[in-house]
Amino acid sequence: MDRRAFLKTILAGGGATLLSSNTYALKLFPNTSKQRWAILFGSRYGSTRDASLWISEGMGWVADVFDARENPDLSSFDGIIVGSGIYMGKIDQPLEDYLAKNASAISKKIKALLSSAGREKTRGREGTSMS
Repeated sequence: MDRRAFLKTILAGGGATLLSSNTYALKLFPNTSKQRWAILFGSRYGSTRDASLWISEGMGWVADVFDARENPDLSSFDGIIVGSGIYMGKIDQPLEDYLAKNASAISKKIKALLSSAGREKTRGREGTSMS
C-alpha cells in the first residue's frame, strides 16, 4: 500500500468514527472529575489572582476562579481552594470578611489553602518605578 492510499484509509476511518459516535474523540480540556471545584482568592496586587488562574489551568480548568470582593455563591461547589497574600500577618481584608460571613456554608468544603508573595514596586529618587 502506498503512502497516499494509507492516509486516505486512515482519514476515512477517523471521519467515520467521529461521525458515528455522539461524543468527540478529542477534548482539549477533559474534565475527569465529577466534582465541582472553586478557587476563592483575595489579592491586593494581583499575584494571588495569577496564582489562582495557574492552579485552575494546572487542574485542567476544572476549577472556577472567584474574587472574594465579588461575594460569590460557592454553595454548589464540592471543593474549595482559598488563597491570599499575607499582609502584616493577615490575609486580604475582603477575603477575611467573606470567610467570616460564609463560614458555616463553606468551612467543610475547603480542601486546600494557598499563599502567594509578590513584591511591591518601589519608587526611585526621580519618581520612576523600579522592579
